[in-house]
Amino acid sequence: MKSKMIIGTRVNKNELIRLIAQDTDLQMKYIRVVLNSMISTIGRILENEDSIQIDGLGIFYTTKIPEQDAWDGIHNVRYLKPAGKRIGFKPAKELRRTIK
Repeated sequence: MKSKMIIGTRVNKNELIRLIAQDTDLQMKYIRVVLNSMISTIGRILENEDSIQIDGLGIFYTTKIPEQDAWDGIHNVRYLKPAGKRIGFKPAKELRRTIK
């Protein structure tokens, strides 16, 4: 049975799990385990690699952010913001087509 979505709502993780359970007739506890594993696995991959491509979904990627001068307005001091990574996402063509 296909799930019905209410237009204009924001879906959280628990709602996503419920919708997948309705579509697949799998128990929510199993879907939760798989989804949590997927999220942590993507995080671990992005720690060590630049990107991960999931066909039909898209590409998760990281970009390096250099050290930057920053200003703390509360304490009125200048500081050096350390280098880091930013996570980005580019949806696959199939996913983009579904929302047009």
